[in-house]
Amino acid sequence: MEKLKSNLRLSEIQKQEKKIIYVFILSLFIYLIFVFYGDIQKITKVASLFNWKLVPLILFFTLLNYFLRAVRFYFYLKSTNNYLSFYQSLIIFFSGLSMTVTPGKSGEVIKAYLAKKIANKKFSEIIPILVFERLTDGIAMLIMAVGGIFIVQNSKLFFILSALFVLLFVIFIKGHNYFLLFINFLEKKIPRLKVLDFFIIFFSHSQKLLRPRTLLFGIFIGFVAWSFEGLSMYLLVKEFVNTDVIKAITLSFFIFSFSSIAGFFVLIPGGIGVAEGSMTYFLTQFFPLSLPQSIFIVLIFRFLTLWFGVSLGLSILIAYLRKSISDNKNQV
Repeated sequence: MEKLKSNLRLSEIQKQEKKIIYVFILSLFIYLIFVFYGDIQKITKVASLFNWKLVPLILFFTLLNYFLRAVRFYFYLKSTNNYLSFYQSLIIFFSGLSMTVTPGKSGEVIKAYLAKKIANKKFSEIIPILVFERLTDGIAMLIMAVGGIFIVQNSKLFFILSALFVLLFVIFIKGHNYFLLFINFLEKKIPRLKVLDFFIIFFSHSQKLLRPRTLLFGIFIGFVAWSFEGLSMYLLVKEFVNTDVIKAITLSFFIFSFSSIAGFFVLIPGGIGVAEGSMTYFLTQFFPLSLPQSIFIVLIFRFLTLWFGVSLGLSILIAYLRKSISDNKNQV
């Protein structure tokens, strides 16, 4: 039986590796289109003039972003009485980074799977945490984008729709009793449905996460964490243009957050293509940057943030699952 479970887990690893490879190949194809569109010779010239010493600093900022969000994940676990060690929560959080390139980051449900394996937690206990991670990240990015909203008039409608989405979610959680009555009615009509217990636990944990102190802490951590990636965007822009620092940081924050939210809503894996296109467009509009310079900045930024995180998460996930398989074999 243990051998069968080990084989199933190994199969899960291989499936995950294949998915990541497929998405990576797709992204490379899209990036090649960007490069040829921007003139490969000009982009190569831009790369030769770039200060590559910036790369370690941007990777450090990316790690700070991940670590702060990992701390928030641990805080959410404690807030919902899911007591895992900080080390266990780190393994779960960083493994979830491997699923960043799934549509709307929906694949991060693997965190619930790992929590079940590591600490025998129910999916319904962890799913609210994953939802509130996305919610607080979204609010944090909307706050980051506020400065640019006043500069980019056309983005106001997008901002209003995003804020409305957050408001509707809060109303949904607060008015959950009506939804539970509806689920209860469906279960009576469809006895095999049996999802009422799941939603009871889901809403119970969601109410805890919606407490003002918990919600504000999550938003604050999200804002600080994602600000490091906004700063990374600014550092890349600063390499090519000299402009007012405050304005450049404000616009860099807007470009990063607006493009990330747009990529999330289109439900394309990792927002690939949409986020890059949006960033490139805004860089050329807001700064005296040529198209080759803007494309180079976007590609470097995505490889040092998105794809660095996916690689790190996949490495930790594979290492954990293989260690788990090895431990099970030793016990047999």
